[in-house]
Amino acid sequence: MMNSDRSDSTGDHRLLFLLRTYNDIDHIVPVIWKAATLDMQPIFVFVDRDYSADYRVKHAVTAGAAHAVCPAILRYHRTIRRWLLFRRLRRLSDWWVGHVFGGRFLRKEKISVVISEWSGAYGREMAEYFLRPAHANGLPCVSLPHGYFIWTNTLINLIEKNLWSKKKLRPNFEDRNFFSSYVVQNNEAMVFQTERGVSLTRVKLLGSARFCPQWHKINKTLLDEGSSRCAEGAEFYVLMFIPDWNYNIDRTACIGLLLAVARMTGVRLLIKANTRGTGALGENERRSLEKFPNVRFTDIAEHSPILIGQADVVINFASSIGIEAILQRKPVCNPNYLNNNSTIFDSSGVVFDTKSEVSTLAFISSVKTGMELEQDECAWDMFHRRYVLGGVENSDVLGDYIELLTSQKRR
Repeated sequence: MMNSDRSDSTGDHRLLFLLRTYNDIDHIVPVIWKAATLDMQPIFVFVDRDYSADYRVKHAVTAGAAHAVCPAILRYHRTIRRWLLFRRLRRLSDWWVGHVFGGRFLRKEKISVVISEWSGAYGREMAEYFLRPAHANGLPCVSLPHGYFIWTNTLINLIEKNLWSKKKLRPNFEDRNFFSSYVVQNNEAMVFQTERGVSLTRVKLLGSARFCPQWHKINKTLLDEGSSRCAEGAEFYVLMFIPDWNYNIDRTACIGLLLAVARMTGVRLLIKANTRGTGALGENERRSLEKFPNVRFTDIAEHSPILIGQADVVINFASSIGIEAILQRKPVCNPNYLNNNSTIFDSSGVVFDTKSEVSTLAFISSVKTGMELEQDECAWDMFHRRYVLGGVENSDVLGDYIELLTSQKRR
């Protein structure tokens, strides 16, 4: 935890947040909201898709955050750029647009700190047009998590495995040292980043803005305002989250488990794909599951915390959304035999590890028949402290994020 004596000079810091994906909304908007509640008047720009209608974004705006647009950058990136056929011309044009229009935007809005997602030096999509002039003018830039790192092993996906098997190398993250601070939520993420070239002096361990107690309570309240159970008391709901297939997942066994749960009597199976869009089912896989009338594929717009609240059992083994289920005190099944990676959930004492399809089905049946599940409160407290609060007893995670942002110095 950072110094608990908060600075009173928040008004001297004009923060610009660059938001690209749904996961950015999930993990960065809580920080925007916190800044807004401190009368810092933070600004945010969507550098790809516009998420203005998202309930979290609306809540931040209500608190005092402002959505800004740079029309010249938007017009260039979405209309003009596609006609620049030569790569070198496109790169020169990107540089010019960033320094002219992005630089003008930063000066006009009196930006003192630019905040972007986890990425390389200049981000993705339109983030470059703001990060390049910020760097050129000595403005501090901070990288905040756009997801949650759950892995405890090294070769976590196909990119990592292929690079290591062919060249005995890890991906090179050295250009991330462009950021004055690179924020992570847990020690595992810190090790992962530093092993790939991010300087330890840049990495800041602050816990999770998304799952911290203050925002978790707000998020649940906002979602509860319009939610209801799928069919009140009528059925037993099993919710299974589909992982990113690129992360060493046994896809065949995963589909096999889905089919096995679908065949269970008196069970309603809800299937949720991950928000990155890399957990989609193939046409044949989906067709084989659609044969069962008790199976429902949830819409991408259906928020996972609501679905978790409606579920009697949550099956999750390779997604950070399992933390939400743990915080809601749901029975969480961790069929780690489906995953060739190891995660923070394995042997944690806060989920129920299963080693086969048979033991997974047995666990579901046990919960369905009313078996009392005793949770280890010491294990829950330890998990919460380590993976939500940043490893310490911390009552103000979001306050620590703001303190970090307001402590950044111009280069």
